[in-house]
Amino acid sequence: MSIKAKQTIAILTATRNAARHVCNLANSLREQTDQNFSWIVIDGRSEDDTVKLLEQMELPQLDIHVVEDFGIYDALNKAILISPADYYVVAGSDDLFHPKAVEIFKSSVEHEAADIYAFHVLKDGVAVAPRNRPLWWSGHKSIIAEHAVGSLIKRDLHRVFGLYSNRYPIAADHDFVIKVFLGGAKHKKIPIVAGVYGTGGLSATDSIGALLESFRIQLGWDSKLRQYLLLVIRLGLKLFSGAIKSDA
Repeated sequence: MSIKAKQTIAILTATRNAARHVCNLANSLREQTDQNFSWIVIDGRSEDDTVKLLEQMELPQLDIHVVEDFGIYDALNKAILISPADYYVVAGSDDLFHPKAVEIFKSSVEHEAADIYAFHVLKDGVAVAPRNRPLWWSGHKSIIAEHAVGSLIKRDLHRVFGLYSNRYPIAADHDFVIKVFLGGAKHKKIPIVAGVYGTGGLSATDSIGALLESFRIQLGWDSKLRQYLLLVIRLGLKLFSGAIKSDA
């Protein structure tokens, strides 16, 4: 099914003291083969040079808003409400896009209508795709590879399903993706690498917190017994892995 009207794309980024990485992200957007996109940055009052560096880049697509926020997803919600684009992609300050990413995003939308497009991402040098496992096992990772860089999301989904929940400061993406999938949203997996997913985000640095939030989300729709058993197994594996590393 073709989409007749051209669809607009926005990149959404939440920053706070991100001066160390954000210029690399900006340069990856400067190098896009298709420059017709918007980049909305919600900065949570950085105390370093994040905003200054971005302003010096002089990117015509850049729209910076310096406001207080209550975490990454609150900042993304602010960006969603500001953005006039049809679709958006989240980018962390330490993420990078392939030079043809925006071009590929638009081509995917124009060729087949969907609400979420799931692309592959490079993570620690390895191409990562949505997992070929049941939803009860992998949760949102059965649908998308990663929320940032690899997921093109229709903004109108938020009109139906609401914004990212403030109940999950680490895993609100998991909650939202599962909610829209179970609610009948159409998704399409695209086996193309969209860019590099940085591993310095909160879900990576607080893996136990992310695991517990994802457990709470999975409890909302799946068998409680199965999810409790999975939690025990996963916590055990993390503790075992940590013990091995401490002995190394």
